[in-house]
Amino acid sequence: MQQKIISTIMFLTIFLSFTGCATKEKTNSLSKMYPNMQIRTYEVFGMDCPGCHGGIEKLVKEVPNVVDAKANWDEKKITIVIKKEATIEDKTIFEAIKRANFTPGKRIQ
Repeated sequence: MQQKIISTIMFLTIFLSFTGCATKEKTNSLSKMYPNMQIRTYEVFGMDCPGCHGGIEKLVKEVPNVVDAKANWDEKKITIVIKKEATIEDKTIFEAIKRANFTPGKRIQ
């Protein structure tokens, strides 16, 4: 029984580490995927697991002129791609983050 618990804990640790790295990789590649777009990064507090990022990404993508969004729970941030010619106030992004039940921090980039 104890061996099974240890194996489960090890599996979960590896899985969560891998998921965090995959999310980090996706976030870093946004500027390469969208070279002619605005890229913004914001702090987000309250994300504490890999599953948290889906809801926040969905709600931020609903903001007009947002092309893509990738959250990183491990780094507590979300990176957003916005149409180059668009003007979106930070307040609008903060409201979308709040609708996802997270706390927005400052704009990092």
